[in-house]
Amino acid sequence: MLDDVSLSVASGETVCLLGHSGCGKTTMLRVAAGLERPDKGRVVLAGKQVTGPGGFVPPEARGVGLMFQDYALFPHLTIIDNVAFGLSHKPSADARRIARQALERVGLAAYAQDYPHMLSGGEQQRVALARALAPQPGIILMDEPFSNLDQRTREAIREDTMTLLRDNGSTSLVVTHDPAEAMTIADRIALMRSGRIVQTGTAEELYRRPNSLFVARYFCDLNEIDGEASGNVVSCAAGRFVLSNPVPDGPCIVCIRPHAITLVIAGVDPFSGTILSRRFLGDADAVTIAADGLTKPLHARMPAGYAVAPGERTGIKIDPAGVLAFPRNVNTSAS
Repeated sequence: MLDDVSLSVASGETVCLLGHSGCGKTTMLRVAAGLERPDKGRVVLAGKQVTGPGGFVPPEARGVGLMFQDYALFPHLTIIDNVAFGLSHKPSADARRIARQALERVGLAAYAQDYPHMLSGGEQQRVALARALAPQPGIILMDEPFSNLDQRTREAIREDTMTLLRDNGSTSLVVTHDPAEAMTIADRIALMRSGRIVQTGTAEELYRRPNSLFVARYFCDLNEIDGEASGNVVSCAAGRFVLSNPVPDGPCIVCIRPHAITLVIAGVDPFSGTILSRRFLGDADAVTIAADGLTKPLHARMPAGYAVAPGERTGIKIDPAGVLAFPRNVNTSAS
């Protein structure tokens, strides 16, 4: 269900609808495509109202390309026939010529006479992209298009897909639940919650200037500590910090990003603790610290190979640039 949402996508722009399962992002995509008919409101594509008072334009007449999570390829049709499926309004020869050109653009012309089951997941995704692009739509709508691929394939196919869309000048609206994916591919992100858009902006804007604790939590694991705000300064058991996002005076939640924590020689910094664990993650180490004065451990991300071991005492230094604060209120736990 959608609740009073409003979003504009500029020509040639890629916008990601981001959020947890059930937040309304796929519903919003389906409304834009014409697969769902809302109770009220308007949908305007290229200056033309396609949903709203006085009329409803069906999906096939909207000039949009659709890519679904499961690719939705027809198993009984060859690859070229799958791509040509949306070109039924054209003479057969023209449809197959356009379909072959679309397959060439995604590097799959050699597979034109194969069937979907003969292709890998990444290749099937590229067929779905070719089919979406073949009719030269005004906008591409994609619902979790990369989620069924393994990580290495997903990253490669995602980069190839977005490069092709940008080279083509395509306008794209993409649904994803993965904040890293949204930050990688989107010009702007619309973060959704409970059928509403809670914040819209570039990846950097949402990460650096989240307008709520919910937004901050979505883009980063946080160490959360009870604190008190006064002016642009917050005080908590981890220290006093000057904020770049001042909050109203009073009780607040101080949020420290894991990468803002640096370990120093014990006694050099007044804030200290004991190392509980260190886990090697490849390009970083995840370090857990029982910090003096805190009831919950601190979680830090350190450069890989950081020389600490469980049981060691350590000083703790926190970069104020990685500290946020939000007012404490009755809705904080659900934020």
